[in-house]
Amino acid sequence: MNTATSVKAIAGLLLTLLVIPPAGSAVAFPTETITISVSGDLLVHHSQYEQALEDGGGKYDFRNQLAPVKPLLTADINICHLETPLTSGNPSTYPIFATPDSLAIAIKETGWDGCSAASNHSLDQGSAGVYHTIRSLKSAGLVVSGIRNKAQINRATDSAVGWFQVKDDISVAHLSYTWSTNGIRPKFNWLVNAPISVSSIINDAKAAKRNGADLVIVSIHAGTEYAVTPNSQQKAIAQAITKSAAIDAMVGHHAHVVQDAEIINGKPVVYGLGNFWSGQGAWSDLANSQSGALVTLKFERVISSNTTEKSFSYSGSQIDPVFTTPEAWQVSPAARISAISRWGSAARSAAIEIRRRLAPLN
Repeated sequence: MNTATSVKAIAGLLLTLLVIPPAGSAVAFPTETITISVSGDLLVHHSQYEQALEDGGGKYDFRNQLAPVKPLLTADINICHLETPLTSGNPSTYPIFATPDSLAIAIKETGWDGCSAASNHSLDQGSAGVYHTIRSLKSAGLVVSGIRNKAQINRATDSAVGWFQVKDDISVAHLSYTWSTNGIRPKFNWLVNAPISVSSIINDAKAAKRNGADLVIVSIHAGTEYAVTPNSQQKAIAQAITKSAAIDAMVGHHAHVVQDAEIINGKPVVYGLGNFWSGQGAWSDLANSQSGALVTLKFERVISSNTTEKSFSYSGSQIDPVFTTPEAWQVSPAARISAISRWGSAARSAAIEIRRRLAPLN
């Protein structure tokens, strides 16, 4: 046997040993991972849009207020919650909101890929506000869920679902629902996913899975405002929908403070992510409304050529508390607010409490 032949024989033997495991040994298949970040309410008050007008030199430019959190948005999919409708006209603040539509561009440039938009303020500007919000978000390149326009009602399978495609072969469906529209009766009952119906959520999720979704994330706008403990409605929804194999996670908004989290039926439930960015504070009775969280959920599945590919399962999270600094109305990672800042102590305390409340996710 010459040298070349010997080398080939040895190489073949090594390849065989690598590919064919010894009898009785476990086969280690590669794991596919996807990360999805979800964040608290984007709730725009007059203080924020007035600051945006100043920053933009006479035009509303929100990019500076959101810029500090851009490094956090590194997941495969980054989803925000837009609580207020967008407008091309004059903005307005609480109790009837209208937010300059340039916010859509700032959301996209900061790093989000889409937004849930079903909230108790979805109908503050009527059907025209819903339509304009959808147009503005989609024009900025953002995926929208929870509200729909006239074109969507002609599709029998539509549930105001937001679709994300990642890594070429993974589809994620995002569903969004709200418990109320603050007593505003919609011109058309299909404008926003309200009120919340457990059976509708499960049916929409099953439809999304049939249409190719590998993961279904459900956003719920509900709860008792400023209460850190989820109420009975939130808990009942979580218990019911996580029993469905079609639903992989539930995330919540509306309370304006970060609420407790749980793992239910093996799935992450974040009842309330707080105010990611707002102009609510600081007032003595709303101190926690300056803080919120971005939670990056991690899902994994085993890839095997010999067996049917398994579905994704939840495998942990990363928690990033954020804090909105009054006066500048800039939202930042809480840990990066200087200790010598007027708000340093409040930001540190908020971060500690947020991590404690969300610790069950890990």
